[in-house]
Amino acid sequence: MEERKKLKAKAIRLLSRREYSTSNLKKKLLDYGHSFSPEVSLETVESVIDELKSNGWLSDARAVESLINQKISRCGMIKLRVELNKLEVEHELIENYLRKIKSSEYQRAFELLIKRYKHAPIKQKEIISQKNFLMRRGFDFDICKRAVDDRSNQMDEKLLNE
Repeated sequence: MEERKKLKAKAIRLLSRREYSTSNLKKKLLDYGHSFSPEVSLETVESVIDELKSNGWLSDARAVESLINQKISRCGMIKLRVELNKLEVEHELIENYLRKIKSSEYQRAFELLIKRYKHAPIKQKEIISQKNFLMRRGFDFDICKRAVDDRSNQMDEKLLNE
């Protein structure tokens, strides 16, 4: 019974700092439990997890949403998917959230490009550099190409208008 109280207190401390997925919290609690008592059973940890879920303190959906909100301004769909898979939640839950934000991917890539590079690419080397920057951030190649090309076209239009 004492073990259960320690595990629950640790879980609440962890959840007060950030959202965790069920499987990640379970791993943390098992590691913590084995640090003070090797006999801590998986059933004890799972009963603590079940109690946290029933009280609404633990939610895979909130963990997914929290991670997306943290990384959405800096990452594309590819990188977000990789990060979300690390949470070890249901694949369908991840796909539902990614579907919701898919429409904003081009806009996020374009804004990130403007934030990182103050001027539009003129030379081929700059174009490649900017596309690679977006691809390293996890944006799809077509989105990268379109964002950099549009940025480059803005520069061309600005030069023509002067």
